[in-house]
Order: sequence, then structure tokens, then C-alpha cells
Amino acid sequence: MYCLTRLKLGFTLVEVLVVLTILAVLAALLFPALAGARESGRQIRCLANLRQLGGAIYLYLQDYDQKFPYGLDPFDRYYPEQWLGWSNPWTGESYYEQVLRLIAVHPTQTNLDQVLLPYYSGEPEVWHCPDDRGWPRSPGNSSLFHTFGSSYIYRTELALSHIPLPSLAHPSETNLLVDAVAWHRKGPRTVNLLYTDGHVKNVREEEYWAAHYTSLYW
Repeated sequence: MYCLTRLKLGFTLVEVLVVLTILAVLAALLFPALAGARESGRQIRCLANLRQLGGAIYLYLQDYDQKFPYGLDPFDRYYPEQWLGWSNPWTGESYYEQVLRLIAVHPTQTNLDQVLLPYYSGEPEVWHCPDDRGWPRSPGNSSLFHTFGSSYIYRTELALSHIPLPSLAHPSETNLLVDAVAWHRKGPRTVNLLYTDGHVKNVREEEYWAAHYTSLYW
């Protein structure tokens, strides 16, 4: 007599549910880690951009008696009124009038990216923070890079005051270029910052404001 055994095919509902539960748990564990890794990669690329731009600015300084690039950032063009009431402490020259003159020269040629064009590879992406999601007042709420050609804000006061690098009071504490908005996340939101001594760092917003309000003068 032959004993015929019926083969068990497929899975029971309980087994399927167990597998799905395990996959859901694994996904919940892995997805945040993958998202964090992507964010870290974008932040590192942004720091590399600022490091490269810092090198371009230092080449400019060598050609212009250690004076900082005489150009504007997107915020200067979009909101020049920020300079009302500010002036060169030595000459009394109005920063607001200087900015208006620069804006009047050419629609884009006095932008910082154009002023520095001879000093870097010319690849526009170096001005693009990968996390650039625009700011609330930017036209169409699009990225600053695609609207203005730069994701970064310049310490324009350095240019307008004509202060040379060796005369800065605190170069290792003074901001030079920075993300226009705190796009990066590292716990609380953070920004990438290029200091006037050439080093770059990811900092919290309060550290940025400390650098922003660091006096240029002795």
C-alpha cells in the first residue's frame, strides 16, 4: 500500500501577518536611518561648497589688497532697505546708497557669484545648497538657488566697509558666507557657516547670530 501525503502549499494567514509585521518593524527602523544618511550627505556637500567658495574668496583677496569681494547676495537685491541707517564708521558713506548703486550697475553682474567667477571653476552648482527649499518671501516659494543663483548669504558689510582681512578684529568668529535659511537638521535646525578665517562649520542658529553680530573692528 502506498501512503500518499498531501503537500502543504503556501502560507497560513497568521504566517503572512507575522512576516508583514516583521517587515513593518524593519522599515520603521531603517527608514529614519536612511533619511538621516541622506541629510548628512546633503549637509556635507553644502560644507564642501562653502569650502570651495572660501578658496575663491581668498584668491580674490590676493588680487585686491586683501579687500573682500565687492558684490551682493540675493537678500541685498531683494531687500536693500535692510541697509537703511547703516554707514561706514570711518567715512560715513551710506551702505544703503552703495547697495543701490551696485544694483543699478547691472541686474546680475554685481552678484557675488559673478564677481567671483574668475576664481572658481564656474560650475553654478557650487552656489547650490542641496537642502535649499527657499524662504517664505522668495518668488514662488522656490529654491533661492533657482531664483537668485545662490543659496548663500554674504556678510556684505565686509565689502561695503572696504575693510581688509588683516584689519578684522575677530576673523575666526566672523561670518563670511552662510546658508540663507536654517535648512539643515541636526536635532534642532542648523546652518553651514564659512568664517572669514576660512574654516567651515555646521552651527546652531544662535551660533550663527553670534557670528553675524561679531564686530568687524577693533
